[in-house]
Amino acid sequence: MKHLNQTGFSLVGLMVASLIGLIVMGGALQMYIGGKDSFRARETVASATANANFALDDIRHTLVMAGRGMASNDSYTGAPKGTSVWGALTATEIVSGTDTTSDEIAFRIAQGRDCLGNDITETTSTNSSGEIITTGTVTFMRFFLEDDADGISQLMCEVKGGQKQPLISGVEMIKFLYGVDTTGDNAANYYRDAKEVDDAAQWGQVVSVRIGMVTGSVENVPASRRIDIDDIEVLHGEFTVPKVDGLPEKAYYGRTATVQLRNLGY
Repeated sequence: MKHLNQTGFSLVGLMVASLIGLIVMGGALQMYIGGKDSFRARETVASATANANFALDDIRHTLVMAGRGMASNDSYTGAPKGTSVWGALTATEIVSGTDTTSDEIAFRIAQGRDCLGNDITETTSTNSSGEIITTGTVTFMRFFLEDDADGISQLMCEVKGGQKQPLISGVEMIKFLYGVDTTGDNAANYYRDAKEVDDAAQWGQVVSVRIGMVTGSVENVPASRRIDIDDIEVLHGEFTVPKVDGLPEKAYYGRTATVQLRNLGY
């Protein structure tokens, strides 16, 4: 009876097979890491973009109502050049920042909702002709940037005499230009910053506001996906992109929008 010799793998064969397995696993791991970094990079860009969209929407929805429900003869202490809608050019109301710092905007409305979503109180009365007159409470609001406890810049809303609260995180710079109508057709002939409007006593001719902002992602971009970007120009300002080892750690996004004001009672 003939016996067949049975043999297993040799040591060399096992080592070669192990090496091939390690190479395959290493390639798969590299692909996984690369895919994960690409996903995180896209996620940070999407975060910066979403921050800009949400922040602009928050401002536009309130700013478009500037002057709503207010009579043209309303007068308020501190309002520039006798206008009723805009705040004064001070450190706590309208602020015209430098080329590298943010602006602030402040305005009044008397109907609708404030920037915190609260309904503005209205009262009704009957005049001598028997007509019912609805009068809103004049409400002063301000939009500005402020860092939180972790140093993250936030878009803030403040209702004068009341509370302030953050609306959107990651807003790094915000600038405002005011559209001045010099011909009375409710269309802006040119745009100026707040100081230029104040110096020329043109608050009563403002018919629109142009908003520019730079937003950043809250999370960092993976080191393997970082690209160099220049400083970002936004309206009359320039945002200096923070960099570490020559590259920005976060994703940044710049955007502008124009709000036409239809409720001014001049």
